[in-house]
Amino acid sequence: MKIKVLNSISLAIVFVMTGLLSCKKEKVESCAGVPGITKVSTTLNRDEGKDKGNLSDWIIIQGINLCDVNSISFNNIEADLKTAFIEANEVTIKVPRGVPSDVNNKIILKTKNGTAEYGYTIVIPALQVSRMLNEYTPAGETMVILGKNFDLYEINKTDGKVIFGTTEVNIDRASADSIYFKVPANAAVNSVIKLKDKRNTVTPVPGFYRDNRGIIYDMETAGDYWNSAVLVRQDGPVPTPVASKYAYWKGNYNAWGWNEAFHIVSNPKLGDYNVVGSSNNYTIKFELNVLDTWKGSNIKIKLMDITYTWVPPSGFPVKTKGWETVSIPLSVFKTANVPITITPTQAATAKELRIYIHGATVEALNMAIDNFRIVPND
Repeated sequence: MKIKVLNSISLAIVFVMTGLLSCKKEKVESCAGVPGITKVSTTLNRDEGKDKGNLSDWIIIQGINLCDVNSISFNNIEADLKTAFIEANEVTIKVPRGVPSDVNNKIILKTKNGTAEYGYTIVIPALQVSRMLNEYTPAGETMVILGKNFDLYEINKTDGKVIFGTTEVNIDRASADSIYFKVPANAAVNSVIKLKDKRNTVTPVPGFYRDNRGIIYDMETAGDYWNSAVLVRQDGPVPTPVASKYAYWKGNYNAWGWNEAFHIVSNPKLGDYNVVGSSNNYTIKFELNVLDTWKGSNIKIKLMDITYTWVPPSGFPVKTKGWETVSIPLSVFKTANVPITITPTQAATAKELRIYIHGATVEALNMAIDNFRIVPND
């Protein structure tokens, strides 16, 4: 009997709930009048009004008579109403990601009964073209340009181009931060590379293709070896060279073992490479290829009795996807925490310059470098 009572109670509850639900009326929004916008807020704080925001922000447009909205534009770019949440007195919507051709700093909302406008400034991030992943990418192979907001400025396979010297090249693939294309067969040393967007705006890529200015050591000559057990010079087959010979660290590195690479051209005169004046005006570059994971036996560079320890920007451990160009501002060489200035006298004097591996980490190295150079900043 107890079970029957419980079942009866449960059944009664179901009947009552069903009755209540059947009596519930759907909420009907009324938007008979002209729309108006009184405030724009973020989704995190609907009470605080905002007159400025970023692309891709979710915002709440507050006002009256909004439920029959048929378009909302920011500057002259329409938002996607399919993802919006629309009610009589507010619309929650995502600011569209795009660069407007007409900047009016307004939200324009339209319904069948009229139009409402509201002053709202969208912060448009700038196009950033950072660098070539590998300045020495051989002709016919894929080069990668790194940066930010390529998608926003429509530098893509359909609408963008690469201008390589005087040759216009198709883009094979693009993302928000990377452009991929094949280096043309006629690519010349020290070519300037530019990117062209959908609006035919041209933006230069920092650096020069196969930049041979200020090459102090191209690995074609031996230099001074301290220990050739780990370092060799070769031109392949693994890794495939970017020029000809390269310096190849392969073997066991012992802690503080002085498995040094070389003294570069022994003692170069920096003036012979046009390196004189403020170090803020120059950059050290070389190509690096880490085939097996590099755990942390740091590369050290010594210039004018100052030693700098280079750590990859991503930190350790690190492994590259082929050859990559490393850039180190010459200003990292400091005396009393002040970047050095190379006087004409110093530039005319032979100064020891070396690049080597030395440190506390014990590991098996499998990595290569090439084209050690000091170049003027663009």
